[in-house]
Amino acid sequence: MKTKKSDQSCEELLDKPTSTDTIQAENDSTVYQNAILILLSILGVIAVVTALHFASSILLPITLAIYLNLLLSPIVIFFRRFRVPESASAGILLFGALFTLGVAVDYLAEPAEEWLQQAPEALHSLKSKLSPVTEPIEQIKDVSKKVDDLTNISEGEQVQQVAFQKPSLLDQMTENLPGMASSVMIVFFLSYFLLASGDRFLRKMAELGKNFSQRRHIVNITKTVQKDLSAYLLTISVINITLGICVAATMYLLDVPNALLWGTLAALLNFAPYVGAFIMAVILALVGILTFDSLSDAALLPLIYVGLSIVEGQLITPLLVGQRFSLNTSIVFITLIFWGWIWGILGVLIAVPILLTIKVFSDQMPKLQLFSKLLER
Repeated sequence: MKTKKSDQSCEELLDKPTSTDTIQAENDSTVYQNAILILLSILGVIAVVTALHFASSILLPITLAIYLNLLLSPIVIFFRRFRVPESASAGILLFGALFTLGVAVDYLAEPAEEWLQQAPEALHSLKSKLSPVTEPIEQIKDVSKKVDDLTNISEGEQVQQVAFQKPSLLDQMTENLPGMASSVMIVFFLSYFLLASGDRFLRKMAELGKNFSQRRHIVNITKTVQKDLSAYLLTISVINITLGICVAATMYLLDVPNALLWGTLAALLNFAPYVGAFIMAVILALVGILTFDSLSDAALLPLIYVGLSIVEGQLITPLLVGQRFSLNTSIVFITLIFWGWIWGILGVLIAVPILLTIKVFSDQMPKLQLFSKLLER
């Protein structure tokens, strides 16, 4: 009998898993779950990026309206101190902005189109002015071409070239007018509703909290994010407009045509750090080649702009904006590329405000403060 019991107990021990097997099974299960979570996260990111890209016609105007609300809300709050209703001040501000936009487009579209038509002439003029440098290279190319012709035993066939006339800037704007008009209307009306609602939207958000402590926390986070972003956007807008005025005044003093166009373009492109300054310097170099006869005079325009941009970026902006809003240069550049790919030129212009929104929100969340530190310079 003892032998049978001992044999049965041995069989039970063999069938029963050991603690080591249990730990190994739990580890395998954890690794499997983590792999599934990583895979689902990757698929989720791909889905979000795809949605952002294909829904840009709706999401981009909504985003612009939100940031326009943050930009103008301090002005609405200022007028509220004098008992001006939010609906009235919001309407005045937005109609004024819409009128200014219409006047600017009407005034600057024709000079911009003329300059775009003259841009090939500028490149041809640059080629002729750089001929002392490029002539040896051209001679080498000619020799290489002759060698290729000698080695080519097939008879050359004349190919008829057909030139297609590209639509002008005004034609492209007219073609895209319905889509542009709908986007402007979405931005206008949504911005008006957000500005005219005042604190009602914030009170609705506070009701999401389960108790008084959670409601107070939601209100504090929302007010802090709104206050910081509004201050940043207003300060950056004033700085960029000032830079544009300085560029326009410099172009006017140097007798450069369409000085207001270059000042406006400099102000807009300055919303995209690094990339905007580089593009503006290249544009002013082409403008200088079209305007002046010598390369030394033509180089004066981009050099002056680069000097103004350095003073603005290294002295004025850090002094007025502060260290808290300084962002990591590499992350800013990656953000510009990403939003430019998703939403085009407008995505490039609002890429930094979006990144700053993420940073300011992360500052208010204890679990995300390490991520916020990663975004800092």
